[in-house]
Amino acid sequence: MVTVDFVECESTPVGERHVRDTRNGIICYKPGRDVIKSYMNYIELLNLHRHEWKSTGYLDLGMMPLVMGPSFLQDVLVDAICDFASKLKIQVYTMPPVSMMFAKCSMTTPDIWVFKQDIMRVMELDETERVSFSKFMRWCLNENN
Repeated sequence: MVTVDFVECESTPVGERHVRDTRNGIICYKPGRDVIKSYMNYIELLNLHRHEWKSTGYLDLGMMPLVMGPSFLQDVLVDAICDFASKLKIQVYTMPPVSMMFAKCSMTTPDIWVFKQDIMRVMELDETERVSFSKFMRWCLNENN
């Protein structure tokens, strides 16, 4: 999936090759069959635009999103990533969905958040090392290859 900053315009082709994410207003071009890699790309795009965020979700509580995907992938991601987190014995928290780019999120499927300390424990990181969703997912992909 290649993500492009959403700019409202009538000529934006949304259809078979383009999908509009209603959570953060991002048009995703050719979302691939690899849901996890598509999701990682989506999160990385959001992080590139963090100076524009309208909300920080639950980051101030020492948490990070584990599942806060685009509207069209959220249900699939919840099932896949929560199963994986359970195998790693990571406590997950179901939270009301948030949007980083808009003041409110109209989605009904909850987001899944985790405490950063739990992820650091599983990855065997010390407190001087930073953890992020992307770093964790790359670690997971490397551990399972």
